[in-house]
Amino acid sequence: MFESASAAQGTHDFAVLGLGVATLTNPTPSSEEPAAGASPATSSTNGTATSTSASTSTSTSTSTSTTSALPTTTTTTPLPVYDQRLAWIGITWGGPQTCPRTGTSGAKLLDSNEYVAVLMDADTGHDVVAYTSTTGASCSSETSEPTVVRPDQLVSVPWHPVGPDSTAVSVTVPPCGSYDGWTQVAGTTSQPAVQVVASVPFDPTCAASAPESIAVDDVVPLGSAQSQLPHAALGPVDELKVLPGG
Repeated sequence: MFESASAAQGTHDFAVLGLGVATLTNPTPSSEEPAAGASPATSSTNGTATSTSASTSTSTSTSTSTTSALPTTTTTTPLPVYDQRLAWIGITWGGPQTCPRTGTSGAKLLDSNEYVAVLMDADTGHDVVAYTSTTGASCSSETSEPTVVRPDQLVSVPWHPVGPDSTAVSVTVPPCGSYDGWTQVAGTTSQPAVQVVASVPFDPTCAASAPESIAVDDVVPLGSAQSQLPHAALGPVDELKVLPGG
């Protein structure tokens, strides 16, 4: 679940998963006005713009992180209560950031000090929350505020060709999910398999109860051979990449 969480995707220097005790302070975000002293930020979640803030800290028996400023929250539903709650906690941090040089050729690398903590209830696997720390200077020498969100899980979903003369496939998206993209991955044969990915909430709160079928174009080549393209395995997609030695 940690490795397929949308908040943990990408290349990082290190990653660790352990059992710990977690606390979120003031876990219920405001959907009306930001808390005093907080800087409001607008984000888009499933097409809905929100501006919310909350104060958050996370802790485990082996590491502790506390925010000194009120983080921006990009969620439209109240966060679950974590008050000395037993949780599985996945933490990933660091990673190269390529910045173009000004007036010279080549590029320079900065090492990000950002970390992401993904919390999930140890007994149920629900109430999944992702906390992203404040970041230091980046290519633009700007810092970002910490955020706390309800992350999605990336899953490989069923698909089938629309027809022999079409570049589209029909995709089955789980309830409350949304189409994320497609790619080709190593299959069981010499031919790459087609993987279609959907973004699905760990804890769905929408009213949908049935999967949705959507058409996605420009996926497979024209011709009868498209029906022979291998289908990637279904289920959670691990896109967390840890550098050697991490």
